[in-house]
Amino acid sequence: MYSKIVRTLAFPLIIKPRNLAGAHGVRKVSNPQELRSWCDQYDASTLKAEYGIETSFELEEYVDPQTSNFYHCDLILRHGGIVYTQVSRYAYPCLAVTEGKPIGSITLPKDDKQFLDLSDVAAEAIKAFSRHARVPDGVMHMEFFYNEESRQAIFIESQLRHPGLEVCTAYKQHLGVDWEEIHWRLQIGLPIDLSPHNSPGPYVMWMYYPTEHGIIDSLQLPQVKGMLHKVQYRIVSGKKTYLPKALTLCDHCDRVALRLLVTHKDFKVLWHDFCRLSVFKPYTLKHENHNE
Repeated sequence: MYSKIVRTLAFPLIIKPRNLAGAHGVRKVSNPQELRSWCDQYDASTLKAEYGIETSFELEEYVDPQTSNFYHCDLILRHGGIVYTQVSRYAYPCLAVTEGKPIGSITLPKDDKQFLDLSDVAAEAIKAFSRHARVPDGVMHMEFFYNEESRQAIFIESQLRHPGLEVCTAYKQHLGVDWEEIHWRLQIGLPIDLSPHNSPGPYVMWMYYPTEHGIIDSLQLPQVKGMLHKVQYRIVSGKKTYLPKALTLCDHCDRVALRLLVTHKDFKVLWHDFCRLSVFKPYTLKHENHNE
């Protein structure tokens, strides 16, 4: 299998568990030697010991985040078709949280070219799925890389579930509907009301900032032009913190430094906040004397 992979696929590659989430267990391998080292390190027993469950892995093309941005497209499915689509742009790919970057997204306007292009790709994906199986009722979460220059979308994954972290909160602010409730109502055959979607509210962005290895020195306040709906610091001066190994750990109280939710009726104003907050650091670390 190793030889076949090396002959067939181009490096770098992403190794991803098929039944875990939030970048947990994801590895980037840059060359055949790193792949061989990973294969030699793990077998069925060590994998189960590390992840707590039996898991298999898939290999994916590595997409350079410098050339393509990361998006999520969320669909409401009913009676075999799409009844509503919402597209949002992530600040960074999920794996970047293990490098200390924040995870977050911003709702896009419906006339945005990325919204239109990714809505079309999502519709084609559902159409292709319907040729092989019944399209289930519920909310489907899809993720794509998208190259703005070529307008090429690279499909990453989809799951029949409502989006996680702060996305449903953002959608309730923007669209006036609880997507988690919609998903479960559709799953058990109850009626849903999508009429609030006809008059969207302000655009919404959210951001989770992970902790890093070190001791917190001071907290920094975010400066925004939009309205702050949530500012939750989970750290204090003097606290020793650690970098999360996966996005799922970033949602734990001891691995997230700050949670933000910001809104504004003008997308351009909120986009400016989103760009600034994607490089914002909510704390400083003390300089430790390693000679002591």
